[in-house]
Amino acid sequence: MRRKLDVEHLEVVGADGTNTNTGWKGGIIRKLEERIGRPLQWVVCLLHFNELPFRALFEHIDGVSKSPNTFSGDIGKLLPYCEKLPVVKFESFPSCQLPSKVINPTQLSTDQAYLYKISEAVISGQCSSDLASMHPGNMCKSRWLTCANRILRLYISTDKPTKEIKILVKFILTVYSPLWFSIRFNSSIKDGSRHLYAAIQRSRYLPAKLRKVVDSSIQQNAFFALPENILLSMMTDERIEVRKLALDRLLAAREAESDTINERVRCNKVPKLNFKANTYYDMINWKTITLTVPPVLCSVSNEELIKGLSGDTAEVWKFSEFPSHTVAVERIVKQVTEASSKVIGPQSRDLFIRSTLKSRQQVPKFSTKSDFINKFDTDSDKNKPDIWLVGWVGLGRNPKSSYLHAVGSG
Repeated sequence: MRRKLDVEHLEVVGADGTNTNTGWKGGIIRKLEERIGRPLQWVVCLLHFNELPFRALFEHIDGVSKSPNTFSGDIGKLLPYCEKLPVVKFESFPSCQLPSKVINPTQLSTDQAYLYKISEAVISGQCSSDLASMHPGNMCKSRWLTCANRILRLYISTDKPTKEIKILVKFILTVYSPLWFSIRFNSSIKDGSRHLYAAIQRSRYLPAKLRKVVDSSIQQNAFFALPENILLSMMTDERIEVRKLALDRLLAAREAESDTINERVRCNKVPKLNFKANTYYDMINWKTITLTVPPVLCSVSNEELIKGLSGDTAEVWKFSEFPSHTVAVERIVKQVTEASSKVIGPQSRDLFIRSTLKSRQQVPKFSTKSDFINKFDTDSDKNKPDIWLVGWVGLGRNPKSSYLHAVGSG
């Protein structure tokens, strides 16, 4: 079903880092900007970015495979069955640490919670029997989180782990896992450039040969090194001197733009990174780039910028509400895919999705069928077709005729 979208007030566009989306010349975001005639704030998913150096390192060490769900290397061949192996005494990684911020388990999916628990176990050298019996997630090359889960699970079941598996385990515990949870729980775009800088800093321990592999992946996907995104991080920095530096650059960019007669959409090319930088705002060479004002600040006046960036404490800016990842979008994509496999037609899919979301709001989690049924038995609106539809789906009774009848009577 095609719907006319109002893009008049559109400021931010989110996507993963595939070149189809982010190509500076023919990418979808670029074409969208050309269509509406003005630039948008690029938010290229940091969780997707975090997977790519890990993927590059894994394929460099273990090799690539043409199969969508399996790997051809010595480590990859063992991953599909790792959860069936008994846990042995394994070497811990006490020098590695997960984010100190308390992780709320209710905000994590099953696979995400497993990553946190198995990372803690490998760092401490202790694995509980409950964790040993848990499933690390389905094997899929498009989901590197479950691949990380399985590598850690394989490690705690290997008597004499090879040098290669130790390299991967340390990278997961030093770079991938800590950064994943940092991004997940500090998800504002104001923190995006700081997360990118953390990825660079955390990977400096690698030997030169492997660091080159990781750095190449980071460079290609460092969209939060775009000056527009770095300026947003600088605006929210705790240090007043950094905020004043951001103010100077923003005012200079505005002055330069006012001298441009013809309005145009700038080309967003990832600048060359300085991997030896001591701060996140020195990751790029500001002298060699064309500085532009972040699109999310177009409605902010110079007076507001001066007032907001010259105070003793960091200002809370409206753009902080935008996330640096696209988890919500991917959830909806998954929901649409599931609906498409169960029903036919845009209206039926729309009803199916709305019913499922409404059910999840009323019953976020249930352990038994009785818990689920009781909820709907006491609901004042239990006779509504869409609610009963979700009840059938939840109980595993979703005959096509019943579903179509419920939709027809809605």
